[in-house]
Amino acid sequence: MEVEEEERRSPHSRGEALENERALTSLRDELSVARVDIDRSRAEITALQTLVDAHHREHKALCEMLERKGVLHRKKQRTDGTA
Repeated sequence: MEVEEEERRSPHSRGEALENERALTSLRDELSVARVDIDRSRAEITALQTLVDAHHREHKALCEMLERKGVLHRKKQRTDGTA
């Protein structure tokens, strides 16, 4: 039955169907590439966040060490809520 329908279609209709199929395939390929890019970006973000966290811990430890030695004096937080 599908063959009969295909035969009844005009050459223009068949051309449009092929063009639509190619466009759909192209969009699927683009979607696949985009998903891979998103996964790669998520992995990079996770790695960067891990690095930021490690640097923050190291910075905090160094500041605490300098405070204990009296080299660094942190500003005391104001109790009135102003900066």
